[in-house]
Amino acid sequence: MLTGDNIGIISEMTKLLPVLLLIAVFLSFSCKTTADTGSSGSEQVGDSVVYVPEVSPDSGNPDKSDDSYAVSDPAASAADTSDVLDLHGEAARAADPESESVIYAEPLSDQEFIKRILGLMPWNMEAVQDGNTPIIIMHDLDKNGYKDALVVAVEGGEGTENQLSKLSESARLFRSGQDYCNFLLLIFYQYSDGINLRYTVPVSQQLVFTGINPVDIKKGHDFPYALMFSFRTRSGIERELIILSGYGITRFTIKESLSEITLFEDIDEDGFEDIVVHEQGFEEGTGFETFLTWFKWNSREYKEYKTTNIVRNLKQFFLIGSEYLREGEYRQFLNYTVEPDLLKELYDKGMTDEEILSMIFKPVEPETVGDDFFTGERLTTVVFPEIMETPFSYETRMDFERQISVRIGRAGERSMIFIADLKMKKNPFQDKQFCFDIMEY
Repeated sequence: MLTGDNIGIISEMTKLLPVLLLIAVFLSFSCKTTADTGSSGSEQVGDSVVYVPEVSPDSGNPDKSDDSYAVSDPAASAADTSDVLDLHGEAARAADPESESVIYAEPLSDQEFIKRILGLMPWNMEAVQDGNTPIIIMHDLDKNGYKDALVVAVEGGEGTENQLSKLSESARLFRSGQDYCNFLLLIFYQYSDGINLRYTVPVSQQLVFTGINPVDIKKGHDFPYALMFSFRTRSGIERELIILSGYGITRFTIKESLSEITLFEDIDEDGFEDIVVHEQGFEEGTGFETFLTWFKWNSREYKEYKTTNIVRNLKQFFLIGSEYLREGEYRQFLNYTVEPDLLKELYDKGMTDEEILSMIFKPVEPETVGDDFFTGERLTTVVFPEIMETPFSYETRMDFERQISVRIGRAGERSMIFIADLKMKKNPFQDKQFCFDIMEY
């Protein structure tokens, strides 16, 4: 039986029923969520667990990023690759060595290459022009299949004299107030993806520039690669040899004047050109001595290798030779003064020492000298020319031959004048610097 108190309690509970229902629903939802969710950062799908990376606190900051979560868009990647295509093909070959679809850029035509080079010239330099043509030597320096360019340039902005016809005028040497020009060599390398000014090489400050030509350091090879610049000076000719050796760029100055001559020749026949400098100077007791300096290629540059002279050594050659003849030591004389190979060939033919002597020394007046001159009485007089300067001419460069007169006499007889062919060896730094040639055999 409901009393008034019970009715009051039921009435109060009825008021709380909505609240209790809400609490029950909330607890039920929380329990379900807890049952369905695994450990933090993973989601259970069947027997597999897929790990979902946590978001970095800095992920919303564009200045900070975690590369391990970078998204790669295949389409975007393909587009980017085409934009930065490896035109040399290294990347493509590395990715697929068997691929034959690697694309190479065609080398530029000479005309297009020159056009682009002139567009890349530094603002303060002008290419030297031979008429309407810039002086440019093309050569594949790095052996990549693309021609490179070596440009002769003169320093100065627009309006600078750059015509070879004007720069080569000898009158420039004597014009009052004529400014020196700063000549340079610009080296442009061509690649499949463009052109690059690789080196700017100062050459020389001169008034008169006469030309440029390639030089082979090693015969039959274009490496090391060298260019010879020629200039005219008030004292003669000056040349600058610019050499690209693979170890850097080196240079050698060559001078031509009344007192200095430089010869470019492979004197030791090792395949590389040598530089031999002949310098004349007064030496007390000798006269005008000629000093020789041998500069030899050492795979990087030309370095001084040996030195010798002409006048003192030739005087010694004559002195020792005359002593052998007066002593009757003909075999020793021949060994000292004749090329070994030639002497052996003559001996192999059965010739005697006296016969060979008669082939070296030819009488000026044959009718006054008998065939037995060197087989008769012992020689008492042998006088070679007095040497005060080099007897050799530089007109033919390495062809150092000269006919000399020698006075020879026997005891009790009048001395006779003989002619002999003297030559200096191609390599004058050998032990046998001079020798007599055989006129006929």
